[in-house]
Amino acid sequence: MPADALKLTKGAPKYHAVTADSGHTISRGFCPECGSILFGKVAENPAIMIVSAVSQNDPHLFQPVADIWTSSAQPWDYMDPVLAKHPKDPPH
Repeated sequence: MPADALKLTKGAPKYHAVTADSGHTISRGFCPECGSILFGKVAENPAIMIVSAVSQNDPHLFQPVADIWTSSAQPWDYMDPVLAKHPKDPPH
């Protein structure tokens, strides 16, 4: 989602940065109280914020459109056969 559309109403996440397979720096935002993952952001594209579906008040509203990084999926992971599949990042 657009980063400027995200509004936190309480607290501030703690971030941990790693280098992704793409070479980009991704920071994952966690709740400092319980450790749940909330967000992701890529340093090279600060206008976008990745929001974890399970961090939403009503995750049932989330409608996935694609499975990404399927090359890293575990054999037991169920992926909806109707959704588009991308072995790594989706095309831009």
